[in-house]
Amino acid sequence: MKEWELTLDVFTKITGNTVLLADNPELASSLRNRLAFFDSMNYLQIELLKKAKEMVMIQTNYKKLFIFQLTVLQLDLEIVDKNICMLK
Repeated sequence: MKEWELTLDVFTKITGNTVLLADNPELASSLRNRLAFFDSMNYLQIELLKKAKEMVMIQTNYKKLFIFQLTVLQLDLEIVDKNICMLK
């Protein structure tokens, strides 16, 4: 919060305005109307990012499992080949 106060103090000194966007009331009004949606959209974005990260982890785990299964299958085939060779 201290950074915000320092920034606002410097802004006031530079512009001479004590109100943000005092020189652009249309933008100030537009932002006030949108503020109600910002938090909701931010929370939604956070949840979507979490889900996307989970999906990447799941895909990575499936890839690892698939590679492991292929490795086991390859080892099984090698064992079968050795047993067949021993029978000859």
